[in-house]
Amino acid sequence: TGTDGVRVTASDNATIDAVSKIVSASSTSNDGGAGILNGLAQTLLDDYQFTSNSGTRAVSFGERVRVADDYSFTEVVDAGVDPAGRVYQYMGVDGSVNFGNQDYSDYALWKELDNTNIIPSGLNVTGSDSVGIGGLVVRNDVRGDVDASIDDATVHAADGDITVMASEAASLNATAESAASSSGGSAYGTGTSLAVNGTIATNTVLSSASARITDSTATASDLSGGRTDVGNVTVDADNSSTIDAAVLSATTSGDTAVGVSLAFNTIGWQPQNLLFNTLDALLGD
Repeated sequence: TGTDGVRVTASDNATIDAVSKIVSASSTSNDGGAGILNGLAQTLLDDYQFTSNSGTRAVSFGERVRVADDYSFTEVVDAGVDPAGRVYQYMGVDGSVNFGNQDYSDYALWKELDNTNIIPSGLNVTGSDSVGIGGLVVRNDVRGDVDASIDDATVHAADGDITVMASEAASLNATAESAASSSGGSAYGTGTSLAVNGTIATNTVLSSASARITDSTATASDLSGGRTDVGNVTVDADNSSTIDAAVLSATTSGDTAVGVSLAFNTIGWQPQNLLFNTLDALLGD
């Protein structure tokens, strides 16, 4: 007996918030020793005949000049790149040059030297096989049951309502990200670059909400104005379960790339095994 009312409630908010990530990368290169030679060629940059403080001097094609660190290129044509501290090779005809008043961005006269452009590099000169394989299998399973009941009882609300309420709000937020990349091969078309990426995501929410009055007597009264009126008897069950799932897959290769993504999301349905899930997806079941 409840003086003001009788209320039986049950609630459940089971939650999974899952993020799964995998990155697989393979990169092979063979520049035929150009990288080593460029390292040795760096010493050539320390061998220059002039500086920007050398004034006006006779210069021949191929000779080098080092621009001083305090060189003010705003006094000449502004190329947008500060040449200070850099080494340039003279590409013009033999003659006299004022090194302190030069636009070193003039490619007709000057070529900037560094250890990466003395000897070209960055290309595979032999077959360089590369294989990048990524695989991600994720299963997220949320299960929740909520039950509110009055069973085999006599319930009386003297002045109010009788309420039996069950509320289920199971939620699943899942993100699966996979990436596979491969970089290899050669400048001559030989070698293999293969990237393979597979992602399988299974997300399941199994939940139930049950509210009931069984084998019982429930009487609700509402005292108002000195007389007895009939109150309310409410039996209510609510299930607002949700899935928010994303599967992101990226596969990159300069030659061959293969990507497979499978996603199975179910609410209120018992999941099958992966084979049956795949067949159902392909057959449209």
